Amino acid sequence: MRFLPFILKHLRRNWIRTSSTAAAIAVCVFLFCTLQTFVASLTGFLKQGTTRLITRHNVSLVFRLPNAYEAEIATSLG
Repeated sequence: MRFLPFILKHLRRNWIRTSSTAAAIAVCVFLFCTLQTFVASLTGFLKQGTTRLITRHNVSLVFRLPNAYEAEIATSLG
């Protein structure tokens, strides 16, 4: 406790550095909380209990699968 006046005096002397450090910490906490919320919402969205099957064409993502495959996929899933 005896160094507290010296610490406060130093913080007031370098007030730009102190305020920019506090602002950077606030931005980091805000970004962390925002990104964690986003990840949690995506995880909850994906765990809705529905079974999903993702298929794609073997040549490219541009080409779509034929509609005739829909019945085959539905029967193979049961």
